[in-house]
Amino acid sequence: DIQLSDYPLLSWSWKIVAPIESDLDEDTKDGDDHPARFFMRFAEDNETRRAVEIIWSNKKYAPGDYKIIGNFYHYVANGLNQNVGTWHDQSVDLMQIYKDIGGTAAEPKLTLLGFFCDSDNTGAESLAYFSDVRLEKR
Repeated sequence: DIQLSDYPLLSWSWKIVAPIESDLDEDTKDGDDHPARFFMRFAEDNETRRAVEIIWSNKKYAPGDYKIIGNFYHYVANGLNQNVGTWHDQSVDLMQIYKDIGGTAAEPKLTLLGFFCDSDNTGAESLAYFSDVRLEKR
């Protein structure tokens, strides 16, 4: 239960070694695999929960874009094959992402943060590394 007002920034480094190679559309549930992603859940004052993922896009999204499947948001922090093989330092404003996905509470909390590789839908293989994952003050 971390107050976003205290630690609104998420920073990390990541390196994608083997991207997801698939002809499936990443805008569909079947193609919704990414070599690296963060899953976050926010709690609002009234106990409403909101979730979002920060992803490495496979083919079509640029940093700052949102990919939405159904009503679930994916924030694109980086991606594309030309960026594979290099460490990238990233930072995002979680409070802004929370607002972008419809959050309205004045004091939301980050209640869950996980990071992982995901290739179960496409059956592809991927390899990614994360380093120095941290929440920071503004």
